[in-house]
Amino acid sequence: MKIGILGSAPSFHQAPFSDPSWELWACNIGTVPRWDRWFDLHDDASVDTYPGHREFLTSQSKPVYTRQNYPIAAMTESSC
Repeated sequence: MKIGILGSAPSFHQAPFSDPSWELWACNIGTVPRWDRWFDLHDDASVDTYPGHREFLTSQSKPVYTRQNYPIAAMTESSC
């Protein structure tokens, strides 16, 4: 499996959106043509500062990872 991790830099437009052999993981970006997994690790209060963002996160049929369902504590403990 090939994985492309999309950040918020302008170069994310160079990702292989039309190539289905790539799984594209996006984070905190407004709009991308295609994504397979979404990561948003903002705290709950920050999510609500962006109109419509909570609705976007909760209405997806694809995997969405947030602080509520992602083991941030375990991840930071194991990397330190």
